[in-house]
Amino acid sequence: MSDQIIANLNLNVQSTRLTDSKQFNFTDLLAAQFMASGIQVATTAYAALTIGDMASTDIGVMVLQNLDTNNYCLYGSTLGEFKLDPGDFHFVRVNPGKTIQIMANTANVKVYKYIVGK
Repeated sequence: MSDQIIANLNLNVQSTRLTDSKQFNFTDLLAAQFMASGIQVATTAYAALTIGDMASTDIGVMVLQNLDTNNYCLYGSTLGEFKLDPGDFHFVRVNPGKTIQIMANTANVKVYKYIVGK
């Protein structure tokens, strides 16, 4: 299959009060013409998430992972819409045309980014 992006997430919750299991599947017909990946250092001042040669109107989906073990960071199209805790990852569909801002809370944080464009 070509011109697709597919993501799968298996979620298993095990606790004394709750046990649950769910699988989420995401498929979209993206003609992935652009990609930006690698590590970006989020500083304690808001800065744009770098997306290389891709235009913000081309962004389709994004995965961010906080590589820090102690500090969280905030990101979003406005200041601090989403919180990325230490070690967490987020998979999101990005509204094209938005500039994603990112900021670390108390010390610089390395964030792995994987962005696919249309």
